Amino acid sequence: MGITEILFLVGAAAGLGAMLLVFQLFTASMPFTKNSKIILAVLVILTVGSLAVGSYLRSGDIKQ
Repeated sequence: MGITEILFLVGAAAGLGAMLLVFQLFTASMPFTKNSKIILAVLVILTVGSLAVGSYLRSGDIKQ
C-alpha cells in the first residue's frame, strides 16, 4: 500500500465517521424536517463524491 492509499482510507473513514456523528446529532436534536433532510442529502452527496474522487486519483496513481 502506498502513502496515497493509506491517506485515502484514513480520509474516507474520517468522512464517514463525521457523517455518522452529524447524522446522530441531527436525529437526536430534532425530528426530521425538510432542512435536515436537505443537509443530510448534501452530506451523503459530498461523501460519495469525495470517495469517487479519491478512488479516481488512486486509480491514476496505480497506472503510473
